[in-house]
Amino acid sequence: MNPKSKFRPSWVLVLGILILTFSGCAPKATFPSATITDSIKEISKESYDLDVTARLSGKTVGVLLYLETMLDETGTQIPPEVHQMLGNLTQVITRVALSTDAELDFVVIAMRGQKEMMELRLVRSIDDIKKAHTEALSITESMNRSLFQQSRYDLGLAEADPFPLPDIRLEDFLAQQILQMIRFAKAKDEGEEDAPAPAIPTELYDGRFSRDIGGGT
Repeated sequence: MNPKSKFRPSWVLVLGILILTFSGCAPKATFPSATITDSIKEISKESYDLDVTARLSGKTVGVLLYLETMLDETGTQIPPEVHQMLGNLTQVITRVALSTDAELDFVVIAMRGQKEMMELRLVRSIDDIKKAHTEALSITESMNRSLFQQSRYDLGLAEADPFPLPDIRLEDFLAQQILQMIRFAKAKDEGEEDAPAPAIPTELYDGRFSRDIGGGT
């Protein structure tokens, strides 16, 4: 009998134990779905000292930040510090969304200026974010696919529902993308970027459009 044959059962047993061990130890999510909103609030506070509201609606997760104002002293432009806050919140919610066991399709970053009673929302697809992280999609193109939404919000409705967040469907997201591209193209053709700003700004990003919907949805 081959003297090496007596070791085979031992190695088979060890291999079997390893397979069973690792098959039962799937990596745990850094941010379990049950704590996803709390994680967003905690990271925002600890990392950037921002007090936010977070909400999960189906496969959409969102974060909301209130500011005294979102505009500079002239009342026409968003100052760099507000852009920085928007970037910080985007990093927080992206970090959580990519490391949770919750099934997510979209993230929403919302900011409200109490002085202007205006809300700005940035909506991004999780799929586009993943593609950008793996360089399957450029950062510029990923941002071009994002939705920039603006609306006035009503304090009374906001008190009843502080953070209205719909569960975004892909078909609705794509339809809004198309409409946004048309608006941006129209604004560029008409030279609106050089037009004087209105008394009450209706633009917080590129494109002059605003929705008057109570609650800021």
